[in-house]
Amino acid sequence: MTVTESPVCAQLSLDVTRYVFGELPEENKSLIETHLVDCPPCSKRVAFVRKFTAQAKEQSIRADAPDEPCPDTSVIVALETDELGKETAQHVRAHLLFCKLCREEYILLRRLSNELFEEKAISSPTMSPKLGDFIFQVAQGNIKSLGNSGAGQIVKRTAIRILGKTEAPSRSIRIEDTIEDTESRARCTIRVLVEVDPERPVANVLLESAPPQSEWRASLVGPDGNDLARLPLVAGETILGSDLPHASYAVNIHKGDIALASYTLELRPA
Repeated sequence: MTVTESPVCAQLSLDVTRYVFGELPEENKSLIETHLVDCPPCSKRVAFVRKFTAQAKEQSIRADAPDEPCPDTSVIVALETDELGKETAQHVRAHLLFCKLCREEYILLRRLSNELFEEKAISSPTMSPKLGDFIFQVAQGNIKSLGNSGAGQIVKRTAIRILGKTEAPSRSIRIEDTIEDTESRARCTIRVLVEVDPERPVANVLLESAPPQSEWRASLVGPDGNDLARLPLVAGETILGSDLPHASYAVNIHKGDIALASYTLELRPA
């Protein structure tokens, strides 16, 4: 089962956008913050927008609104689909940082793009991936689950008691799921391990598959929607990403152009 936006999300969409950019009146903030706690799709959108604005600030030296004309909608679409050259993309991102109208247009395009992908995944007989969403809280080098939905389950370790004391909070969490390729009937157990650093606000994501599937691939998608890694499913543990800032990521499993599974991992600082 996939996590989709509810009618409440649609009603609060504009306020969520204003909230993340600090444009929402103070008296309305508590409603949005309460909604974000229980709504993974909106929380992921907020994480994406914050990552986007941080990158744009790094690429821009301007401190005030641009005096240039707004780019055509086709240019904003090309930015969303990653079809612009590096320098042009940086320039457009900097413009969006200061232009509220263009920024909201870009966010809307991003939402529509995600909705179309999910619709295609659900309706296509050759593309019906298992979808899972996991939310974790990270604090002082420890990680714990705040909830999950859809495919996959968290494999809990058995607590060890020594002299009446329970072991220290865990630095890692393991997700497990069994995936089947409907064409070849091949089955594979996937284990995704998330480890947090005890001293720095970063994490590692590792993948294990049993048995290995030479025709399958795993990819780690960053908060900006770009692949951080793309690797075959081999025996043993494989590092998909290391020193990752606490944000939202996705682990995708696919065979050629066929999506088999996707697991969203949201790492929330306490």
